[in-house]
Amino acid sequence: ADYCTRFAVLDAVAGARFSTLYKMQDGGDPSDRYENAYGLYRANGSPKPAALALAELGAALKDKHYTRRLQSDANVFAY
Repeated sequence: ADYCTRFAVLDAVAGARFSTLYKMQDGGDPSDRYENAYGLYRANGSPKPAALALAELGAALKDKHYTRRLQSDANVFAY
C-alpha cells in the first residue's frame, strides 16, 4: 500500500497525466504463479490494502494540483 501511494504521488510530481499498475484483480492460484497475486483486488473482488490506500489518496487529493516541492531536508520529500 505504501509503495502504491508513493508511486502515485511521484508520478504526479514528475508530471505524468496518468499512471498504470500491472493488474487490477488477482487471478488464479498464487502458488501457481506469483503474478496471480499482483492485483489491487483479490480474486473474490475484495480490496487489498493498496486499493484502499489509493482510494483514500484520491479522495484526499481530489481537485488538488501539484505546484512544487517544499524546501526540506535532503532525505525528506515534502509536496
